[in-house]
Amino acid sequence: MKLKIKYLDGLRLKRSIIAGCNFVINKKDHLNTINVFPVPDGDTGTNMASTLKNIAETVEHQEDPAIENMAGVLADSALMGARGNSGVILAQFFQGLQEGLRGVRRATTRNFSDAVQCATKGAWSAMSKPVEGTILSVIRDWSKSVEHRSQKTDDFCELFKDSLEDAKTSLANTPKQMEALAKAGVVDAGAQGFVTMLEGIHDFIEYGRIADIKRKGLSEPEEEVALPHLDEHAEDDITFQFCTECLLVGDQLNRDAIRERLTSYGDSLIVAGSNKKVKIHLHSNTPEDVFEALADYGHVVSTKIDDMRQQFLNAHSETKQSIAIAVDSCCDLPLEYIRRHHIHVIPLNVHFGDEIYIDRLTLTPTKFYHKLAHHHHHPKSSQPTPQKFKESYERLLQIYPQVISLHLSSKLSGTYQGAVTMAKSIAQDKISIVDSESASVGIGLMVREIEPLIAANEPMEKIVSHLEYCRKNMRIFISVQTMDYLIKGGRVSKARGMMAKALNIRPVLAIESGQVVPIAKVFGHSNALRKVMEYVKTYAHGKKNPRFGIAHANAIGIADWYATELVKYFEVERDSILVTDVSTVIATHAGPGAAAVAVLCDP
Repeated sequence: MKLKIKYLDGLRLKRSIIAGCNFVINKKDHLNTINVFPVPDGDTGTNMASTLKNIAETVEHQEDPAIENMAGVLADSALMGARGNSGVILAQFFQGLQEGLRGVRRATTRNFSDAVQCATKGAWSAMSKPVEGTILSVIRDWSKSVEHRSQKTDDFCELFKDSLEDAKTSLANTPKQMEALAKAGVVDAGAQGFVTMLEGIHDFIEYGRIADIKRKGLSEPEEEVALPHLDEHAEDDITFQFCTECLLVGDQLNRDAIRERLTSYGDSLIVAGSNKKVKIHLHSNTPEDVFEALADYGHVVSTKIDDMRQQFLNAHSETKQSIAIAVDSCCDLPLEYIRRHHIHVIPLNVHFGDEIYIDRLTLTPTKFYHKLAHHHHHPKSSQPTPQKFKESYERLLQIYPQVISLHLSSKLSGTYQGAVTMAKSIAQDKISIVDSESASVGIGLMVREIEPLIAANEPMEKIVSHLEYCRKNMRIFISVQTMDYLIKGGRVSKARGMMAKALNIRPVLAIESGQVVPIAKVFGHSNALRKVMEYVKTYAHGKKNPRFGIAHANAIGIADWYATELVKYFEVERDSILVTDVSTVIATHAGPGAAAVAVLCDP
């Protein structure tokens, strides 16, 4: 006769949840295959698996026997690792479970049922516009079953066995609740993931041993799963292109106010968490505006922007892009170009004293130049954290077979070395890290050179070889309007800088062998602009097919002057010249009014 399990403590909860997590992790490809709602971008399994993997790895070494404390660890790890629509809903589910178990050391079936009701309420409240036929429907139906059956049994084995059957019935009903699922001939992927997690929990409670806790899940049918039947215009139905997520940290965060603020920025809005930490998920066409708005409420960390149209094409198109392009935010390109060509940007950070901002995301050029003029601290920059590189590369490798990651010169920043170190630890054979030996619009020109090669699915070796060619045949010349920021940033000594200011001397700079070096000194800013053009003309003289890029720091007038001169002298089309603003990181060191001209020629 099988023994009854009459209570759950922290350790039993931990082991059960780990088992459930691993069932989902082992079934992520199946979940990706049937992913139809809210967007058929083939990543529901990946996102749920990533969320649950973070939970499992975090709680694995926790040994607190009090279930309220273990539930707290579960809630925090779920929030920190939540990804995707279903992942963020799960995070709020665990947040509610923690609240429902507050003050409980050992939970009876009744205690557990009360906590599940609280978790369900939390999950539904997190979603701005809940939709029937999704994970939320199955959570609610399972919750009702747990509540009903907990009044009839004190045995967790019986409770999970019977309520699991009700959850499966609810899952099978999802196509009847949502037309998109019925047309595709599948159940909801997020709901399937939740039921798979319950299967893992039940399997462990019923049959498991501690030694088996990481064994493979058995819930998926062995036969191959048929692809969903998608409408030929399914891609056109993706109204909002970018799955936008972040973690917001602060004091007394008001989730209702945040939800109301973000409603107009897109759809599929989920705001989950507590008054200290909030995870936001939103489908939007303007991710940068979302992050800038959220910065008014707290500190934005762990940002994520996924291009759902590209994910859709890679999941359902016969012609798939095999290599992802990653750059750091010191690569200067127009945002429209970045979006159109699916360039993944790994941002650096800018610090104004204790205030930390994310380059281009929570610190737009407008906000940056205002703070630069009025803040009492001179800004400093810092490279992306190892965790940011890890998250970026792992996410890209879930969509693309390979990644090429192009970075700011290693002689100007530790960003390149940080990328190399993380790539080695993840999948060195799949990630090619390239030192641009350049900066700003120079890297932008290099991206523009390799983008057609990547679109044509040329091999990685050919692309890296072309980047080496670009390094050898490109020059960047820079003018600055004021010496103040070179002095503040330590690029020029205070004594020499003050003397240059007094004499109205302006340096002309260049990037050579990956370093910023002075190449001339002239009187007055207008002479510095003309000197830059002299160097550009001299370098390009006698060479073939010159390509140009211009980046400016809040100085569109200067950029226009450079562009006009290039058109006149080289007889190139104005539209062929890449013109963009510089990243806030580069503007930190160069100051307002700085501008750079990059020229790439064939010998």
